[in-house]
Amino acid sequence: MAYIEKEVVKEIRQELRKELPDYKVSVRCRDYCCVDVRLVSGKNDLGMEYEQLNHYYPENYENEHVRGFMEKAMEVITSKADFHNRNAGDPTADYCDMTFYIHLSIGAWDKPYKQVA
Repeated sequence: MAYIEKEVVKEIRQELRKELPDYKVSVRCRDYCCVDVRLVSGKNDLGMEYEQLNHYYPENYENEHVRGFMEKAMEVITSKADFHNRNAGDPTADYCDMTFYIHLSIGAWDKPYKQVA
């Protein structure tokens, strides 16, 4: 069963804020099984105010800043997932190679992404 500890979410948050200094990033634990990473604001125009991102296909996004955010976020998150992989090699576990779920988005439905000067 997928599970993520709050300490891991805190590590991801600290690392992403260090790696993406031009952006305000929200990183939350949702339902103890998902890390939710949202780009809240930044210096660059992303061409969208709210969008849920498909992190499996970053090439589908034309904006280089969106692709850069996705690549950096996935690099940080998967490094934590590999380090904290509890189910690796257990064939009886559901999703035995997945430690937790990942949701990436630009803004939120009630708080759109803001470009700041």
